[in-house]
Formats: sequence, C-alpha cells, structure tokens
Amino acid sequence: MWELEATRIHEREVLLSQISRLLEHDTRVQATWLEGSFARGASDVWSDLDLWTVVNNDCFVEFAQNRYELLEQMGARVLTVEAPQNGPSHGFYVMAGFDAPSGLHLLDWYCQPLESACRPKSPAVIFIRPALLRSEFWRSLPTEDGINLIFRRSHRGDDTLQIDQPLRLWHPTPEQDAINSANLAWAMVAIQAKEILRNPAEPTLKYEPFITTLVKKASMGLQTLRPSVLDMTHPIDKLDRLIEITKGIDRAVTSETKLSDSVHRLLETSRSALLEHLAAEGSKK
Repeated sequence: MWELEATRIHEREVLLSQISRLLEHDTRVQATWLEGSFARGASDVWSDLDLWTVVNNDCFVEFAQNRYELLEQMGARVLTVEAPQNGPSHGFYVMAGFDAPSGLHLLDWYCQPLESACRPKSPAVIFIRPALLRSEFWRSLPTEDGINLIFRRSHRGDDTLQIDQPLRLWHPTPEQDAINSANLAWAMVAIQAKEILRNPAEPTLKYEPFITTLVKKASMGLQTLRPSVLDMTHPIDKLDRLIEITKGIDRAVTSETKLSDSVHRLLETSRSALLEHLAAEGSKK
C-alpha cells in the first residue's frame, strides 16, 4: 500500500497548502490551525483535515455567508455537508470534499469570530497574526465550545450549546435537506473505507446502518439499501460491500457525477492497493 499512502499524503499536503495560502492572504482571517488527530500528534495517512479558523468580528457574518465561494477557491470541491449543530460558539461548521487522482479528501471546517474564540492548544498552528499573538483579547479559558465539546455533543445528539449557540446560516428546504443527506452518505462511505484500511481485521462495517438511514432520508423514504449477503470476514469483502453500497446510493438518489466518481475512485484505488499489500505479505510467509 506504500504507493497509495504516499499519493494520499502528497494530495492532502497540496490541499492543505492551497487552503493555508488562501486564508493567510485573506486579511479578515486572524488565525488558522489544525485540530483533531493532527493536534493530538496521532495523524496517519488516512486522517482528514480538521481546520479551525478565527475571523475578525466586524466581517464574520459576510465571511460565513460566502463560505461556499471560499471552498471553491480551496480546491476541486465535489461535496458539501451542512451540519450547523456542529458549529462552535457564534461560528459555523461545514464539511467539504475535494477530488484528487486517488479519490475524495475530506475537510471539517470550524470557523469562529474573534470575540468567541480561544487561544489554540493545538501544536499544529498554520498561522496567527503577530498582533494577535500579543493580544489579551482571546478568551484565556475555554467556555462551552471547542472541538472536543462539539464531538461529544454530536455523539449524544444534542444540537445546542449550554451557553453560546452556533451561527444559523442554513435553513434548507426538504429537497435541500435530502441532497445534504445524500452528500453525507457519500462522505460516510469514504470514512468507512479509511477505517477498513486502518483496521483490516475489524469484523463489521460500523457505519453501514448510518449510511442506510441517510439514503432513506435522501430518497424521502422511498429507497433503502439492500442488506449485505457477504460475511465480510476479509477486508476485501468489506471494500466490495462498500462498492455495492455506492451502487445502491447511485440507484436511490441523484448525486453529482463528479462526487460519485471521486468516491468510487477512492474505493477502487484502495481495493487495488490492499490486494497488492496482502499479496506481498503472503509472499513473505
């Protein structure tokens, strides 16, 4: 799998470089850093980018309203998932997917106005404006926000903060909400694929029930995924099941061709790399 791993790391570094350059050249942005596995020093080849951005107070709403235009400038965007409840205090969250030769790369973007932001504890700082480094304006202690709280709140299904609430920018129609669910289903397929490559011995596809729920929601309750007939004891079986799931998503909902192709490419490149890896391991025995 070494060739695929090197390719994925290079593609992610190029994407992060494009994003960093765009935000650093934007005078409204005061700081940007990485959270998640990069902040914990636990990132691997399959890690997504968890990006935190702090913006001047007086232009934050305009910045947030133009988030799609900014995402377009970051790379070849093929996927957007709105989840306002995951946003930080007075800020927003959006997931974006970018196409690359090896397939989809995901970005989780958290953005806050300066007045609600805390100094980053993450060592993975991309930049902080010099004036802000000396400023006492940042909250010295975190209040009811931050990436760990967001994850905890998301897992327990609570879409509010005890003190400060995220900025509500997205008020979808039922049709828009369905498209959003379809996009999240595609994202979860990519996330599940990476989990297989991380933990080939894992006996189940733990995200399959969630993906099935999303497909049903995306099709307005008209479609569901067929149950698996595979025992999925082998990592290749699990990737084959994911490929079968993507075909089911294609049948159930209308998605952008570029998005579908990007996820299919990720699965096919992953499957080929895993087969080569298993063959090489077998030849050593």
